[in-house]
Amino acid sequence: MKIFPNVGSELAFCRDMYPGFSEIAEDIEDIVRALASDAARLQDDVPIPDDTSFDQDEADERFRLGKPLCPRVRVPRAVWESLVTTAAKGFSRMYPDQGEALTSLAEAMVRRAMDDGEESFALTDEKIDALLSVTPESDAIGPDVTTLFVTLALATAYRMHLHPDLHRLDTAKWGEAHCPICGQGAHYGMLDPDGVRLLECWLCAARWSFPRLCCPHCGLKDHEALGYFTIESLEMCPVYFCSHCSKYIKMFDLREYETEASNLMLHNLATLSCDLVASSEGFASTSKLCWTSMEEEQ
Repeated sequence: MKIFPNVGSELAFCRDMYPGFSEIAEDIEDIVRALASDAARLQDDVPIPDDTSFDQDEADERFRLGKPLCPRVRVPRAVWESLVTTAAKGFSRMYPDQGEALTSLAEAMVRRAMDDGEESFALTDEKIDALLSVTPESDAIGPDVTTLFVTLALATAYRMHLHPDLHRLDTAKWGEAHCPICGQGAHYGMLDPDGVRLLECWLCAARWSFPRLCCPHCGLKDHEALGYFTIESLEMCPVYFCSHCSKYIKMFDLREYETEASNLMLHNLATLSCDLVASSEGFASTSKLCWTSMEEEQ
């Protein structure tokens, strides 16, 4: 699979759909393309382990039991150091005054990933949580920038170690809200041209269907507790919330465009103002990602 598919066409689509995104779209494209290029260069030296491959019968059995596949991904030190360094350079062009702080953030991500002397680390749920909780030394780098930095590096590292057949598996027997591949909670999704609710994983890019009238966090189906809101000029990104568990998820309504966007990660980055509004209303994401800065929330 491509690490980040159809970047150019998806970004062009996002520029037209989301006012204000064009101001940073070029910088985002540069960072994403640099990470994809770095991954392509490194992949020649990183064999894809056999245990990241599952046949359909094996996958269906796990899906019926509500168990994600959770392929065992192990990231070499050299790969991780290269990816976070590439990310730091890209963000330094976006934030030229924060070059030193971004370099320090990359170094902190290497230290959090593995101890001195370790030459690789397993990308487990616990390790992902630890990396998402990295705090930059500089207050000038807000949690939104930190989350963007960390998630792009993690998504690149994870996807480049997966067998490409994983994303060809039929997930029809999967009925859970978290990802059938890696088990992460969804932060966003879309309504396809037929109105089917599809969730997409921020980490591995797997996509699966989920009932529309059901909270992706607590499973509540009480329509009186479920709702959504939109913000002006971003009506195609309704934010669905549950007043029972106080969680939210962004769902991109692209039905009128008759397209199944191939890279919802970019749509997510173009609509972070929706996350800010959701947070200010007291809702937290159905994923573990925090995109808003504390200064903006106050």
